[in-house]
Amino acid sequence: SGQFKEVSAVVSNLALRIDTNVDFNRDLEEQIMVALDDAGILPDDVIVAQSSGSLEVEIKVGNCGGRRKCMKDILPIVNKNTGKKFVKMDNICNIKVDGSCSIKFKEAYKYQIAGGVARAYKSRDKVSGDNYSFMELKNGKYMMALSDGMGTGAKAAIESNTTISLLEKFLCAGFDKDIAIRTINSLILLKSNEESYATVDMTVINQYNGEVEFVKVGAVSTFVKSGNKVEIIRTSTLPVGILSSVEADIENRKLKSGDLIVMVTDGVLDSNKDELNKEKWLSNMIEDIETRNPQAMADTILINCLDYTSGVPNDDMTVMVAKIWETIN
Repeated sequence: SGQFKEVSAVVSNLALRIDTNVDFNRDLEEQIMVALDDAGILPDDVIVAQSSGSLEVEIKVGNCGGRRKCMKDILPIVNKNTGKKFVKMDNICNIKVDGSCSIKFKEAYKYQIAGGVARAYKSRDKVSGDNYSFMELKNGKYMMALSDGMGTGAKAAIESNTTISLLEKFLCAGFDKDIAIRTINSLILLKSNEESYATVDMTVINQYNGEVEFVKVGAVSTFVKSGNKVEIIRTSTLPVGILSSVEADIENRKLKSGDLIVMVTDGVLDSNKDELNKEKWLSNMIEDIETRNPQAMADTILINCLDYTSGVPNDDMTVMVAKIWETIN
């Protein structure tokens, strides 16, 4: 009954938590309309929408027959009048039946992200209880997510895969992180009478301003390498699927160009059985790795950890690394 009560509370709030906070900038719409008219371009409509601090511009205008006037003539006008750099949201000519075009521009990201992942399996059949995701969300957000299911093998794989899959679907649909985690927790509680749980480790990066949220539910520490220094982001919560209600630990930081984020599962930290301060040990390892390539760093961390287990993992091991860098306009 407690589980159904929790699900009821989650569902009751779903409609209220969808991200619909969109404002329209009428002054900027008029300004772009006049600038286009001065350039001899007669738009049918201009829409400027602002959501989560970023702008999107949609312009409806007669088609140019595939001569790419949207990029050659219209885009420079949008950039000049907004004072920002924009990119076209798709590379195809969106010509409608009536001969008009609906051109959509979005604000260009200030920061780009590259990711890498390295994995080792305890199970002989190469089934990992860890699952992960690199995913671009709406409004310029980029998500790294990692989940470790209880135990190893197929059962743990189902738990972590369910967690990651639901997390992707909820966040893509516009639900915030808190409601997504509460719903996942309730579903894991309900789906089986057997004991089951999974960790949630999520890093959400704003590609417009470099701000980052570290969201953890039962997950081990995350490591941020800036220059030659490494910061440890810790957690103190239980995994999802244990208690009827769950709270996430959330830490906020501001990243700089060139920073690296390292996320791991407990199999990585526990590979060195003789080390008492495992976080400090892994932090020192990350400091000593010279490469700035995220895939090379993930591979190096995994290889170094496997040395402590004689090449045979004691648990499923997953290392995710992302690098952020500032684009040059």
